[in-house]
Amino acid sequence: MAKLLRLFKNISYILLALALLFAGAWFASENPQHISLVLFGIPLPTLSIGLYFCASFALGVLVTFCINFVVYQRRILALRAEIRSLKKVVQKNSNHEQAKNKALNRFEPAKEDKSRFEQQTEQSSSS
Repeated sequence: MAKLLRLFKNISYILLALALLFAGAWFASENPQHISLVLFGIPLPTLSIGLYFCASFALGVLVTFCINFVVYQRRILALRAEIRSLKKVVQKNSNHEQAKNKALNRFEPAKEDKSRFEQQTEQSSSS
């Protein structure tokens, strides 16, 4: 079931990408006016308005993806550090609990000692 959902999700992404590509090509063909842009003093080639618009949109998506990737990687690293610190706390508490149980067991008589004591009390009460 999970594989089917993953396949459906991947197919949906592919269809969305194709739809956006088709819309960009359509927009570029509907706006064939050629312009010449100068970006930071560098003259760019003369291309159609639609092509510049689609290229700027794609560049914006790419920059957003890269920024989000960096942000999420930092978040993942922070969560991993928190997991490590919580594991240390759990280990420390576990060691403390084991030491506490060990200390309590020193004061409890062993099972064999209990059964011997019960046998002695039964013998003394029956005599």
